[in-house]
Amino acid sequence: MSRVHGAEAQDVDAVIGAHPYGSALSVYAAAGGEESVPGSEFATRGFRVKIKKLVGTGDDAYTDLLNKRLDVAVLSTDLAARLAAGDKAGKVKTILLISYSQGSLGLVAQDQYLTVRSLSAARVGVPEYSPSHYYLTKLLRAYGVPLSKVKTVATDTTAKADDLLRTSQVEAAVLWTPYLTRALKRPSMSLVASTREGDQLISSVLVARTEWLDQHDARIPDFIAAWMAGVRRTQSDVVESTRVIAQATDLDDTEVYEALARSKQTSLSDNAEFMGLSGKGPFIRYERDVQDALRTWRELKAIPPGDDVVRPALRSQYVKALLPRKAPVPQPEPDRKAGTQHSNALAKNVYFAKGKVTLDARAKQVIREFAEDEAHGFGGSRIRIEGNADAPKEGPKANRALQRANLSYSVQRAMAVATELITVHGIEPDRLIVVGNGAQRNDEEKNDVDHNRRTEFYFE
Repeated sequence: MSRVHGAEAQDVDAVIGAHPYGSALSVYAAAGGEESVPGSEFATRGFRVKIKKLVGTGDDAYTDLLNKRLDVAVLSTDLAARLAAGDKAGKVKTILLISYSQGSLGLVAQDQYLTVRSLSAARVGVPEYSPSHYYLTKLLRAYGVPLSKVKTVATDTTAKADDLLRTSQVEAAVLWTPYLTRALKRPSMSLVASTREGDQLISSVLVARTEWLDQHDARIPDFIAAWMAGVRRTQSDVVESTRVIAQATDLDDTEVYEALARSKQTSLSDNAEFMGLSGKGPFIRYERDVQDALRTWRELKAIPPGDDVVRPALRSQYVKALLPRKAPVPQPEPDRKAGTQHSNALAKNVYFAKGKVTLDARAKQVIREFAEDEAHGFGGSRIRIEGNADAPKEGPKANRALQRANLSYSVQRAMAVATELITVHGIEPDRLIVVGNGAQRNDEEKNDVDHNRRTEFYFE
């Protein structure tokens, strides 16, 4: 069961339930630890919060919400949809899109299973009726593999699925970071697929007790603003945020870097599109994701069969209250400079010395030039920043420790560029998308290690 205590018995405004994975880590940055400390984003907005690390399934967290042991919890959208299907009284509402997984969930298998289709001969460990189960079902469907052809071994936690893989009781498992990265460090293990592939993205949302929302209705926009300020802290002060998160969880510094790098933390603009506040119709993205999830859960017999359409249990007014009032969000595509076919034409690269993550004078000049372009017609565009690093010379599987270090380097290099754009040039953190690629996008034909230690950034 989830390890929580009575929310109403706590001398706090909110008890927040979160698994210590990528999508939920920003809450620790917003609170300054496992509970809000003076000067933290929550405290400065008048919220006393306590964070409870969850174990077990999301079903437990949902039960804790219904029984008032939690006020707020982070759940994947598919899981929130499954659980909300039985919430006829509307006791829980979704209030915020937190993140999209970009590699934090993946399918790991012994080396002889190199493709999804080869899994028909394997046993796959997966937490039953969890987001991992949902992801595996979608993945098999995408590759035309009937679910009945794969022998799934059900567990109730990711940790137990990893134990089955580690002890060779299964040949493959669906795992979240940090278990995903830990499994890949073992001999003879390979990543078959992950949510880094765009068509397999898993999103996470913030859900809350309706009664708690009604009690704090006027203050909920401030609660959301504090949460999103925590996201910005993980982007603008990665070192301090990593220290706080690592101290509050069971992750080490590198695992925190990896978890944050494998999740796309969302902005208010992302929420506007997700919740249908961008002029395209009510709940357009959220409802689509919910209905897709319900079809999958019915296929897995996790919910009763039926054709009833479940409307999303969504309260979008809190996000709406935080959106700029002078222009619709997301903003329309800006006019490009004459002769420019795509914003990537203005892409910039900066380069780092081996083992370094700090910007030199030349890099700062390149960023300054980029910021000047931003001031001339690109003020509404998102900016994507991708850090890269060298590949291990011995080969991609020969030195796991070096791979891990290179992923950390790529994240820190991307964050160095982001910090310069925010603190020196006044770019809004919500517009930045920060990604660490490790050595995955090296140019093998050029064989240029200096080129591979680049961080590239461009307007989307």
